[in-house]
Amino acid sequence: MIKVNFHTITLKDIEDHNVQADFAQELGKQLYMQGNDMEEVELGRTVYKSPKDKPIELTVEQAAIISKWVDRWPYVSRQAVKDALNAEQPKQ
Repeated sequence: MIKVNFHTITLKDIEDHNVQADFAQELGKQLYMQGNDMEEVELGRTVYKSPKDKPIELTVEQAAIISKWVDRWPYVSRQAVKDALNAEQPKQ
């Protein structure tokens, strides 16, 4: 399982400082409202309703769905989410 807290995603600002961004509601709403199937819709609900103070557990397949989904996002946000997902990948 991959653990990620979408409320506390770290990204670099224009001055190269680490800042935390909350992508849980934005990502959750997009997956829920624009998901291509029920799996994406339910994943959106899970991300949206995730607690602010702890990570949620994702399967490798769910992480892949999110990674593919954020390919539509601007680079800095997309890379921050993908970095968070990859940081939590199980070691092979």
